[in-house]
Amino acid sequence: MMATSTPQRRKLRVGPGRLLPFGCSEGTGGGVNFSLHAPTAEGATLLVEGFAPLHLEQPRNRTAGAWHCEVLFPSAPAGIRYCWVLDQPPAPPKAAAEGEEPSGLLAPPKQTITKHILDPCARVLDSPGAEAWNRRGGPAGKYAPSAVIPDFQKPMAFDWEDVEAPGLELKDLVIYEAHVRGFTKHPDSRVECWEQQAGTFLGFMQKIPHLLKLGINCVELLPIFEFDETACPRQHPKTGENLCNYWGYSTVSFFTPMQRFSARLGSGGGGGGGRGEDRAAKVCAAAVEFKTLVRELHRHGIEVVLDVVFNHTGEGSWGESNWHSLSAVAESHYYLMSQGIRVWSSWRVPEAEHLH
Repeated sequence: MMATSTPQRRKLRVGPGRLLPFGCSEGTGGGVNFSLHAPTAEGATLLVEGFAPLHLEQPRNRTAGAWHCEVLFPSAPAGIRYCWVLDQPPAPPKAAAEGEEPSGLLAPPKQTITKHILDPCARVLDSPGAEAWNRRGGPAGKYAPSAVIPDFQKPMAFDWEDVEAPGLELKDLVIYEAHVRGFTKHPDSRVECWEQQAGTFLGFMQKIPHLLKLGINCVELLPIFEFDETACPRQHPKTGENLCNYWGYSTVSFFTPMQRFSARLGSGGGGGGGRGEDRAAKVCAAAVEFKTLVRELHRHGIEVVLDVVFNHTGEGSWGESNWHSLSAVAESHYYLMSQGIRVWSSWRVPEAEHLH
């Protein structure tokens, strides 16, 4: 989670910004554009690491249910963390139970959601890399990523080397379903630079000759989007080792490749270590390595299919509440609701047994 205790924080110049695209993008006036679709929020504040809070205004920073602004930084902003804080409308008065008298109390005032809200459209997070897989505790505490302003040129300038997807017909596909980490993490994968690349996008790339030998012309990758593998309270019954959410069907960020699948990101990729260009270079590593894997698979005639889960997220899994995103932005807009309770909000929903 982003710290906000920086003394004597500097003020930033803020313009109206634009509605689209959502998330964090290059502005049209030389700054960085931020846009969040939060249709129920009555107020919005953008928190930018190292600077004073930016309180947005209506109608200047409000369009069609979104809050937006363009921020001018005194120097290159890549690597700086940010998050949102929202003012939500008052919760509806609780209906009196059968046999009870109405309380007669007025509806509560609007709620200032002081939770630091993770941008649902963030392209880069500050969570750590492959070396920190299933690591609990430590200086960073529980998993609580922040969005990071990316180096916009780095992912966009990726060199595809004129390689295109093979364009094979569905009827001709020989599909190999694989988990990026599981495919090469065991030593018998014989991946070179095993300690750094086993279980990563680059490690997977080393096994392309093996796939070709098997006659594979398509790989289906289990979820490669950011998820929290530590969101599992269970332990191995014999060793006491902390078990993990291995498969990744609990998405945290749909626009960010899984940081723990990055070989170059390392264990210090985010979490408060370093600032500016150093952090920016690290946090973009996962996106660049994933594109490299896709390019090389395509170069060898192998199609790529991504297994994406859109019917739930990892928000609130196992009762965890150390990070907040869609539910704190506009729960009833982003989740299916039944009697005020989320339906399929996460892959483990104990409330579901009460639904009719």
